[in-house]
Amino acid sequence: MNERDRFPLAHLAPLIFLALLLWAFPLVYSLALAFTDASPGRAGAFVGAANFARVVRDARFFNSLRVSVAFAAGAVVLNVGFGLLLALAFRRRPRARRTAQVALLLPWVLSEPAVALIWRGLLDENFGWFNIVLQRLGAAPLAWRTDPLLALSSLWLASLWQGLAFSALLQMAGLSSLPERLVQAARLDGAGRGLIFRRIVWAHQRGVVLTNALLVFLTAFVSFSLPFALTGGGPLFATELSSLYAFHTAFGGRFELGYAAAQGMVILAACVALAIALWRLRRRTT
Repeated sequence: MNERDRFPLAHLAPLIFLALLLWAFPLVYSLALAFTDASPGRAGAFVGAANFARVVRDARFFNSLRVSVAFAAGAVVLNVGFGLLLALAFRRRPRARRTAQVALLLPWVLSEPAVALIWRGLLDENFGWFNIVLQRLGAAPLAWRTDPLLALSSLWLASLWQGLAFSALLQMAGLSSLPERLVQAARLDGAGRGLIFRRIVWAHQRGVVLTNALLVFLTAFVSFSLPFALTGGGPLFATELSSLYAFHTAFGGRFELGYAAAQGMVILAACVALAIALWRLRRRTT
């Protein structure tokens, strides 16, 4: 290695060491823990692949995976869809776009527990603003946090409110590089808005949309703070994501650290598989 190649490596060495310390060590420790029956205050004995075999037979764990996929898919549809619509709406309005960006960033900077507390108040069945508005309109109040489908919908709403900024800003950045001359030339040729969107705007934006979908899906799939603080996984495990179930296994009264670590390894493997599949889909379609 020559002096030129050694120079950036010397500057990156502290960052690489910190990354290994904060990422690789917990990962290796969790993997080792997954092969034991450890609990808080007790190292536990080696049990081989028994925890992973137990995961395969655990109906509640597979229900949590199904809930995670449903929540992540809904988050993709809402965040990416509305993000694209906002980016298209403000594409030619720079002053309005700057105002919208500031407004969108306000909930984005909040922590997920703070967002959950805000939405617990908004969706309260007795005093929440949503039900107050429904009652003023003559409709019956909705059980936002005690009905299984509505509880999942409340997670989608809170996730959209906080995460829309990321999708909208990413889509706006992608559309800002769209050559305007192509749109103007298409209009001179008599192309309508639908044709321009399909052949020019979507062709240009497709890669950004798929990248956005990949990032939103993986972030929502492993979400923990929002469902923990907003619904607690209920009712009847309808909003218990896999990360929340792993937490309940480790610290929710069962204190099975080894089994929770095995669940975490399966969740990690699922995330890697999903990331690879979605990335390949992105490469084939761009």
